[in-house]
Amino acid sequence: MQMAFSVQVASDLSLEEEQKIEETILSTFTEIHQVYNNWNPKSEVSQLANLKARAPIRLSPPLAQFLEKVDQIVKATDGRFDPTIAPLQKLWCDHLNRGTLPSSEEQNALANAIGWEKIHLKDGIFWKDHDLTALDLCGVAKGYGVDLILERVNQLGYPNVYVEWGGEIHASGEKAKNTPWKIRVVDGPTLPLSDLAIATSGSLLQSWTIEETTYTHILDPKTHRPLTNAPASLTILAPTCLEADAYATALMLFSSSEAQAFANSHSLTLIF
Repeated sequence: MQMAFSVQVASDLSLEEEQKIEETILSTFTEIHQVYNNWNPKSEVSQLANLKARAPIRLSPPLAQFLEKVDQIVKATDGRFDPTIAPLQKLWCDHLNRGTLPSSEEQNALANAIGWEKIHLKDGIFWKDHDLTALDLCGVAKGYGVDLILERVNQLGYPNVYVEWGGEIHASGEKAKNTPWKIRVVDGPTLPLSDLAIATSGSLLQSWTIEETTYTHILDPKTHRPLTNAPASLTILAPTCLEADAYATALMLFSSSEAQAFANSHSLTLIF
């Protein structure tokens, strides 16, 4: 998750205030790395992949609360957003990076490990039904990190804040009096962004063409296969960056009309 970030606070700050905000930002990034980061093999979420089936473990309160939020997203999207695709994601990416396709036997060996119903969380205790079940939170952890930074800087007493990390954005208040924060969507309009978050998902940056078929990095939890016909990009505006990040990923799996209907029914703004 080594991506550029920007935090803007619309206020005249003393050196002491700047230092306090910087400390808050850095401590939040440390928490994200230690708790939610799939790319950190020592993170709390990475350790869940090493658990044996039906071996209960007590989660830290932050991770338990986060997974409860993810559970809401999974259910709202009818499983189109499903972090348990992690083992299949790795299988497909390893093969595609080598210019090959996984065999049916390799895919079938992981099939029983996939599915949100294979994990359980009750009163802070986590367990899973299959040894190989693991969680890929890359489609939502960055957005959640943006939310945490914004929330914590707000709590320091600064209501007008803009946070951007790797293209995921959440802003509160105004940039100046009667002047909202603004964001320009790639190849799209310039939008005001006040107490809103925005995230974009796309299929162009990670794709592989093998045997005349182009595969993207976006895996469909229903078919267990990468998308081969996905939108070039899709942008979501939502109340939180966690929602924007997750829904931008999930709606890549919908048809255009289904995605628009979903956005309308969940009070989201969708931009293709």
